[in-house]
Amino acid sequence: MRIIHGLDRIQQDIPYPVLTIGNFDGVHRGHQALLRSVIERARACRGTAAVLTFDPHPLKILAPDRAPQQIQTLEQRVDSLAAEGIDLLYLVSFTPEVMRIGAEEFAAEYLARRMGVRELVVGRHFVFGRDRRGDLEFLRRRGAGLGFTVREVGELCYRGDRISSTRVRSLLAAGQVSLAARLMGRPPSLVGTVVHGDMRGRKLGFPTANLEVINELIPANGVYITSARLDGIDYRGLTNIGHRPTISALSEHAERPVIETHLLDFDGDLYGRRIELSFYLRLRSEKRFPSVRHLVEQIANDQNKALRFFAWCEGRPAVKGLS
Repeated sequence: MRIIHGLDRIQQDIPYPVLTIGNFDGVHRGHQALLRSVIERARACRGTAAVLTFDPHPLKILAPDRAPQQIQTLEQRVDSLAAEGIDLLYLVSFTPEVMRIGAEEFAAEYLARRMGVRELVVGRHFVFGRDRRGDLEFLRRRGAGLGFTVREVGELCYRGDRISSTRVRSLLAAGQVSLAARLMGRPPSLVGTVVHGDMRGRKLGFPTANLEVINELIPANGVYITSARLDGIDYRGLTNIGHRPTISALSEHAERPVIETHLLDFDGDLYGRRIELSFYLRLRSEKRFPSVRHLVEQIANDQNKALRFFAWCEGRPAVKGLS
């Protein structure tokens, strides 16, 4: 996937651009349906399947107090868009200057003149431009005069509600990672670096990797069945998110919880290594045990559940998305 950074580098030398615009945080199944429509139209016309997205999220400039925590890092979002088959990504820094561009100017100057867009594919609720004046009706009216058509892709629902980034965020905040995976089409994941901890897990007989993540949104505190991708290989594991109330003096009101993962089939040095942690199922909430012995017994029980889970998954078509 080719990436063009910034509006000032946009050029009109792209074969028949079929474009969609959005934040695409999580690249969930609703996004995927939209992207498939873009790709199908581009392939049918021997054109280019293109996406225009912004970083940071526009609300971080417009209203920082209301800006949502992002499901993915920018790198994860870019990788997900590439995995869907997008040919070209316009990655635009959302700045106060970009914020002031009106819908009319954006449609005429950028979509039509600079990009040469031939087809624009958007969802029903799409709006853009200063004061959010660029809606579907505006685009269809102006597109006809500027040389591009507008195609609307309907909503995708699951269990009666629209699939959206907001819904995925709510599920993750509640620890419902398996349901979030169904909406995303793949397990939610965190990316980070293994850092030195206090070695308490190893002393208990369950060595853990302490992960310093760069994602904004972290699932609710609790114990999860996870896998850790390291150098392209997935290792089964258990992950605790929280404040370790049985063995740690860390305040339960600390802003950032500790993320520790115990790999079931890996033995080696992980310090300084980058890991992507995928979440499949929440086993239980984090709680204080009456003694360290009770904690060790519970961890052993959690590990057995994880092993049974992975054995069950191996008898199914795929773990991805837990479908």
